[in-house]
This record gives sequence, C-alpha cells and structure tokens, in this order.
Amino acid sequence: MSKNQNFTIKKSYENFTDLEGDKYHYEPVEMHFGIPWKIGVYIEPTRIWLYLICDRKPGITEWAISTSIKIHLTKNTGEEDIFTENRIFSQDSSTNNNIKNFCISAFSKYIVNGKIKIRFEVEIEKIEGIKGFLRIFDDDVAKKFSDVVLMAGNQKFYMNRMYLSHHSTYFESLFLGNFEESKKIDN
Repeated sequence: MSKNQNFTIKKSYENFTDLEGDKYHYEPVEMHFGIPWKIGVYIEPTRIWLYLICDRKPGITEWAISTSIKIHLTKNTGEEDIFTENRIFSQDSSTNNNIKNFCISAFSKYIVNGKIKIRFEVEIEKIEGIKGFLRIFDDDVAKKFSDVVLMAGNQKFYMNRMYLSHHSTYFESLFLGNFEESKKIDN
C-alpha cells in the first residue's frame, strides 16, 4: 500500500454504568478498507478495558496490519483526552488484546450521567497478506475503466456509472436526471 488510510470507529454508550460486569461487550462489525473492525469493552470491579478488534479474514493464514491509533475519550468537563497507541494486528489473536485499560476511579471522569463516548481514529500504515481482498479505486486499472470520479474528502474513487446506477437508485437518478453533477467533468 502506497499511502496511509484512515478511518474512525466510535461508540456512545448511553447506559455505560448499567453494563454487566465481568463480561465482554462488543459492538457490531464495521468494514473499513475491506477489513472488519469492532469496538469492545470489558468491565471488571476495579478496571475498564477498551478494545479495538480487527476480525480475522477467513481463508487467510498470515496477515498483518500496522496501525497508529488515537483513542478519544470525552471528559465530564467536555474536554477530550487523547491516548496514542501503535499496534500491529495479525492472525495471532493475542494482537487483539486491549488497547487501553483504566482503573475505575481514573475512568470515572469520562462517565457523564451514565454515558460515555469512545472514538478510535485509526491510521493504517501498512497491510500485508490481504491486499487481494481490498478494493483499490485509485490505481491505473480503475482509472482506465472508469467513466466517473467520486470524491470523499481528498480521496478520488474511479468508478463506472452503469455499475453504480445498477446498484443504487440514488446514483441512477443522479446520472440520468437533470442534475448539474451528472454533467460535471473532473480531470
């Protein structure tokens, strides 16, 4: 992979203080860059453990994802604390160990009226062993066969109008309707 890829995964627990102790609480999987990720928390009587899980891809025996992670926790004052962690996720399940843990007394400043907000900003620095499973939308082949460019922030996605229109009524209306965007050309 030639450039870093970034994503954010977050969770607001509305009733954090009501979560059952001595139990893992995992959120649904989110796909980022073709890779499954999820947040988890584990609550003990004296500690809170925060997890960012990179689920294993079936059929791949050796893989590794090098990341730089920023964990954002909102304090009861409204300010944020940011913790940084470098982590290499791999087929070895021990690489999915907790990202950060706190003693209960230190963690209480992040609980506001029983609620807590957790946000992981993940920068993927390197992926090994699963490149074939990722979709690449900005390489020469994608450019060669595309007839439309979608922009998300500064990233360009070279796509095909027919494919998008077939899979999305939104894109069908956009490309076939009388919208300014349907006639726009990007070089």
